Amino acid sequence: MEDMEMLEKAAAAAGIEHDGWVDGTRHRHGGLERIEDGLFAVKLWNPLEDDGDAFGLMVKLGLDCCFRTIWGEVLAEYNRHRVTEMCGDDPHAAARRAIVRAVAEKWGK
Repeated sequence: MEDMEMLEKAAAAAGIEHDGWVDGTRHRHGGLERIEDGLFAVKLWNPLEDDGDAFGLMVKLGLDCCFRTIWGEVLAEYNRHRVTEMCGDDPHAAARRAIVRAVAEKWGK
């Protein structure tokens, strides 16, 4: 699944209104341009790149996350759907991706 598709599905699951994807040329990273109270928000929503957005998604949807540094992986679970991401050099990026994938894959089924 492409990143943009994952973000759109995760946004739908979290009830986040947006006006589509804004690429990374105008902003450091691309993301979904949020709509709040019928107006465009200044901040983009991208839990694949932003720890705060990922944490907010996790809390709002009640994800269970387990961070296993011993085995170098992150496990996220949403409604009994489990996703594992290997940490590699960036455990924060792996955690964000596991959170978004768990929501998007469950939402997309």
